[in-house]
Amino acid sequence: MKKIKITKRTGLISMIVIAALGLGACSAHHGHPRNMDPAKIMKRITRKLDLNTEQQNKFQEVLDIASDFKQNMSSKHDEFATTLKKNLVQPTINVSELNTHFDALGADLSNFRKTMLTQYAEFHASLNDEQRLKLSSFFEKMEKHKRH
Repeated sequence: MKKIKITKRTGLISMIVIAALGLGACSAHHGHPRNMDPAKIMKRITRKLDLNTEQQNKFQEVLDIASDFKQNMSSKHDEFATTLKKNLVQPTINVSELNTHFDALGADLSNFRKTMLTQYAEFHASLNDEQRLKLSSFFEKMEKHKRH
C-alpha cells in the first residue's frame, strides 16, 4: 500500500515538474524572431508565391485563425500558470482543478486543428502546381534553418 502512494506522489511530482518546465520553455520562446506578425507573413508568402487577391484572402483566413488561437492560448497559459503556482504552495495539489485546465487546453487545440486544417485545405486547393512546389520548397528551407 505504501509503495502505491509513493508511486502516485512520484507521478504527481513528475507532472508538476514537467508542467513547470513547459512553462519555462514557453517563456524562453517569447519574443523569438521567428514569431513574425501576420502582416509580415502575408507579405512574404504573397511575394514568394505570387498570390492573387482570392488566394491572399484565403491565406488571410488561415493567418487570422492562427492569430486568434495564439492569443487564446496565451491567456489560457497565464490562467494555468496562476493555478499551478497557487497549487504549488498548498499542502495538497488540487488535481481536479489542474485536469480541468488541461482538458480545456485539449479541447481548444482540437477545435483549432479542425478549423485550421479546413481553412488551409481551401487555401491549398486555390494554389496552382507551381505555387505548391514553391510553398513546399519554402517550408523545406524553413525546416533546415530551424534545425541549425
